[in-house]
Amino acid sequence: MRRKATVFVIFVLVMTGTFVGCNRYSLKADPRAQDALMALKKLDAKTESGLDRRDYSAALGDANFAVKLFVESDKAKLAPEFSNALRETMKWYTAASELWDRHIETDQPYGYCEIVGSSTAIEQAAFRSGAEPLCVSSYPELIATTTEKPAERELRIIIYELAMQEAWKRAAFALKNAEHSFNGEPLEKADATLFKIDRKTEGEYLVREAKRVLFGSP
Repeated sequence: MRRKATVFVIFVLVMTGTFVGCNRYSLKADPRAQDALMALKKLDAKTESGLDRRDYSAALGDANFAVKLFVESDKAKLAPEFSNALRETMKWYTAASELWDRHIETDQPYGYCEIVGSSTAIEQAAFRSGAEPLCVSSYPELIATTTEKPAERELRIIIYELAMQEAWKRAAFALKNAEHSFNGEPLEKADATLFKIDRKTEGEYLVREAKRVLFGSP
């Protein structure tokens, strides 16, 4: 009798373990997770190979659709690291798109984040280009600075081309972590130098060049 009871207990434990194992969520078995990751990898490949604004917009739309299908599903909560990495990747690819659009609309290399006190004609024109929302509410990480003379006041700006490159770099890093999470691997952490760009030096140069071309300033 005791032997039968022991066998029964073992049987129950084995069946319980099998049942739990069968119901354990796996990203690799989820078609939506696969599609989201693949769509972002396609976008990354197209970005690296070079594409025009229309093709980038189409690829971004395809990726966004696939990512939304997963992150808005009930399975997203079961894979928070993967979901967050997808959102972060999409955020920076979208940032590059918005910066690209703003650059085309304004036909200027940069936009001011704010105007303080009296301002020059180029400051007013650049500020009206609408860089301020990108600086404050959306992508403060992409802000550069420049020093205006004669007051020597430091102004915050968005340098569109430079900011786009940094946005793509951040997107690629987040995508790498999405792939790590999908494969059950530990995520990478950005070190202090990964996104460190001398935007002040670039800002000084680009602002100086823009004024020279537009206004003949030295």
